[in-house]
Order: sequence, then structure tokens, then C-alpha cells
Amino acid sequence: MKKTMSFTAVLSVLWFIACGPAEQKAETAPAAEVETPAASAMACYESRFDDGSVISLRYTEDAEGNIQGTLAYDFAQKDKSSGAITGKRNGDMIVADWQRSGEGEQQVEEVMIKLDGDKAFRATGELMAGPDGMWKLKDQENLNWGDPMVKADCGG
Repeated sequence: MKKTMSFTAVLSVLWFIACGPAEQKAETAPAAEVETPAASAMACYESRFDDGSVISLRYTEDAEGNIQGTLAYDFAQKDKSSGAITGKRNGDMIVADWQRSGEGEQQVEEVMIKLDGDKAFRATGELMAGPDGMWKLKDQENLNWGDPMVKADCGG
């Protein structure tokens, strides 16, 4: 009986040490708020022409201004040119690499797109191949801006 009492007493002491008294609460630091980036919404712009040609731009933008999407030129009765864009938005300007395929070739071209309200304009001009093989606008100080693409419904 003494062995059972002393064994029970030892277990009680160990439990008390391990768990502490019931009134004692563990101090915890308040949980730090974790900022989660807002979900990226899709932005869509397009130009539709009388002959059935369509130019379209679709992209998402994260909180840091990183852009991912597609740019497509779907000309009626001509070769198409389309592909993924990845880049950065700074203010009203997007500068992105366009991994395009068209006319039977795969090329990378730097594109510049100016956003103005519900319109987007792509910079146009003479292109030159850089040492890395990427096509860039030769004179970036005197850009021409193409036909406007207007904000469109992304639902289809």
C-alpha cells in the first residue's frame, strides 16, 4: 500500500511540474498579422477591326507590379502572332518580354504598353535585335503609339 501511495504521489508531483497549476496561463505573444497579397484580377484590352482582325492583351498584376499574361495579333487572312508576356508595370507603363510565335518562328520581343484610362497603346517603331537575341525598339525616346486597345470583358 505504501508503494502505491508513494508511486501516486510521485506521479502527482511530476504531473504538477509538467503541467503547472491550473490557474497559470502560458504567456503568448500576440499573433503577428500576416499580410496576404490581394488576388490578382485579370485585365483585358482589345481592338476589333472591320475585316475581323483582333488584337488582344490579357494580364494579371501582383502587388509588386509584376505582369503575366498574353498578347495576341489575330489578323484576318494573315499570319497570327501570339504568346506570353511577363514584365513589370511602373505607373501607366508596362514593359514586358513577349515570347511570341508567328510566321513559323519563335522570338522574344520587348514590348512597351502605355495605359490611359480604359485604353492601352502598344509602342511601335523600328526593331533591332539585341546581343541576347531579343528584339527591342531602336529609338525608345521617340515612340509611336499604335491603335488603342479598349478595356474588354475577360469572360471569354
